[in-house]
Amino acid sequence: VLGWWLLLAGLRNWDRQHPSDASVPAGLVGRWLNKLRHALLESAHHRITAWLLTLSNWVVKLAAGACLLSAIADVRLPIAWAGALGGELAAIVPLQGPAGFGTYEAGVWAGMATNLGTGSALLTQAIPAAIALHLCFLVCAVVAGVVALLLTRLQPAPATR
Repeated sequence: VLGWWLLLAGLRNWDRQHPSDASVPAGLVGRWLNKLRHALLESAHHRITAWLLTLSNWVVKLAAGACLLSAIADVRLPIAWAGALGGELAAIVPLQGPAGFGTYEAGVWAGMATNLGTGSALLTQAIPAAIALHLCFLVCAVVAGVVALLLTRLQPAPATR
């Protein structure tokens, strides 16, 4: 959080020193900061509807993950919800395993362990269930990507006169 506030303060300071595109110094950093400023000031990114749709999409993903974890690991839904949330929050951990392997599963285990306790027999199902959930999400992402690719390839060619 402190890093975020320092970054915002630095960006505000830079914005005050360079109020227009013409005042941006030449160079890679100046161009990058100017692009960042324009992206952050773009009105479409800051509509409340966009934020609410993003939040609702994330909640639906968590709910689907919690239902799958509950069914696979045979645990109550609140415990599975904590596991799904733990797996999602593990994505923001700065230390990642090779190719991200194991971080998601460890997050699911930690989330479930907060409600079960580390000595619980139900935790033996947490890692296999987390691997299955992770694979399910990866397969869904790949299938959605393939469908999107096919839909763009199947668009009719523009008519020529």
